[in-house]
Amino acid sequence: MTVLIAPAAQRTLDKIGRRDPPAARTLRRLIGTLSEDPRPRGAKRMGGGSRACRLAAGTLRVVYLPGQPSTVLRVGQRRDVYGRCHSN
Repeated sequence: MTVLIAPAAQRTLDKIGRRDPPAARTLRRLIGTLSEDPRPRGAKRMGGGSRACRLAAGTLRVVYLPGQPSTVLRVGQRRDVYGRCHSN
């Protein structure tokens, strides 16, 4: 399956890769699971009536829309990802 990454999420992932390569590898691994299953084990729906789901690894989050293809909306630390999601 195909996974699309929103431009803002790609920029954030690139920035994290320069600052913290292990965190970027973890985020890429989470994104990679979406190519196998749009609702992998551990995925949870976001609240507020949104279709968005999240994947977590420690304090790292991937927020995405499941489907064909799945679309990654945001990536990063929990405090940054959720703050931006609720400000929209």
